[in-house]
Amino acid sequence: MSTVVKRWVASKKGAKHFLSGHPWVFIGDIIKGVNGTPPGAIVELVDEKEKFLGHGITNAFSQIAFRQLSRSPRDFKNSSETLASFVIDKLVAAANRRFKDNFLEYSHRLCFAEADSLPGLVIDCFVLEDDYQCFSIQASTAAMDQLLPSMSGILETFLSRLNKYTSRSWDKSFVILKNDALARKLEGLPAKEISENEEEKEAIILKNCPTSLSTFSIKIKSASKNNNNYLLFSVDLQGGQKTGFFLDQYHNISLLLENLNFSSRIDDTSPIRILDLFSYVGQWSTQLTHHLTYLRHQVIATVVDSSASALDLAYANVLRAGGQCRIIKSDIIKKNSQLLETLAEEKFDIVICDPPALIKNRNDYYNGKSAYQQLNNSLLSKVKVGGYFISCSCSQHLSESDLTQIVANAAQKNSCHLKTLAHGGHSLDHPTLANFPQGNYLKAIICQIIDASKEHQ
Repeated sequence: MSTVVKRWVASKKGAKHFLSGHPWVFIGDIIKGVNGTPPGAIVELVDEKEKFLGHGITNAFSQIAFRQLSRSPRDFKNSSETLASFVIDKLVAAANRRFKDNFLEYSHRLCFAEADSLPGLVIDCFVLEDDYQCFSIQASTAAMDQLLPSMSGILETFLSRLNKYTSRSWDKSFVILKNDALARKLEGLPAKEISENEEEKEAIILKNCPTSLSTFSIKIKSASKNNNNYLLFSVDLQGGQKTGFFLDQYHNISLLLENLNFSSRIDDTSPIRILDLFSYVGQWSTQLTHHLTYLRHQVIATVVDSSASALDLAYANVLRAGGQCRIIKSDIIKKNSQLLETLAEEKFDIVICDPPALIKNRNDYYNGKSAYQQLNNSLLSKVKVGGYFISCSCSQHLSESDLTQIVANAAQKNSCHLKTLAHGGHSLDHPTLANFPQGNYLKAIICQIIDASKEHQ
């Protein structure tokens, strides 16, 4: 007996959209089979001529009614193949890909939803000292939410099949749930409101952990080719943002380090000054400090964030990497002018602008784009000639060309000559699908202010 509960028929438009490679079909493009289908069920999708298209999980109460699991007709043909067994197989496949890119030894994203054929499931694996590891989970679809009571068993089985790649055992693993994603509301799933009181954003422990969730140091792969030892980051897995740490910026930090060149300062003993805005726990400034101090530079990092607890962690992380650190608590979006007054005439060698998503949906596009422009205009003014400016966006609705134009406008506004050194995006453990723009959210542009009068000397 199959685990597929029903057959859904897609309209001609819906089938064409799905066959283009997109993993979703919207409720308006399902013309038959919806009635009586419980949220989270596995269904078979066919076109109007009953030609097989794929298997997926469903929720008729969401605009995104069908989310692809597989395009193979061989899947889900017998009762032994459940959603749980499918998840285990896909997690093993995801880990195999990340093993090839040398991610499993350090903290990494194990599962990235649609890109790993598990829509609505995000799992970050945080590697700790002494071979402990924490699986931090977000489930944002009905099917994955229904699997949560079984998730510890799923991960235990997954880990037993992965023992040739890792020495970490299930006994030294723990599992937490960080279901504060607002996307859950669109699926009709309970989601805690984002609160200004950080203590209320607590993780749910699914498998016991050895110590307090707010006192962990996790292993992060060094982005430096010169100093390739791992870094230890102090993080708060209990009340921190998202899964507890943003792993997606690793590639962009690596790109920045590859393009940094302070060789002209070989006789200059003054410290390299970093301005890290929307710093959270100081990932950018800590990786930079780790790299630059290895090259015998002194580093002073100024980290700015609205969260006092995150700033405390950023301070500790920069100091551990060998730098000096100054913290400024500020809501940069609302109090940008006050921040500029605080910084006064200071200029920096490296300025990182890595804000949260300022465009939550299409209706926010113009206001959000304007907010990005204002940020880039003001923050580019804090970069020294010869210094580096990194502008990021994690808004799905802001394209790379939009961000490129925003940076170009900021250069014109500040009357500076800006050279683009690299365009960045997701780290390799955050794969994307070519025909799924909704999963391709992260953009980064790495630039340098050039003294045009000396460029050809």
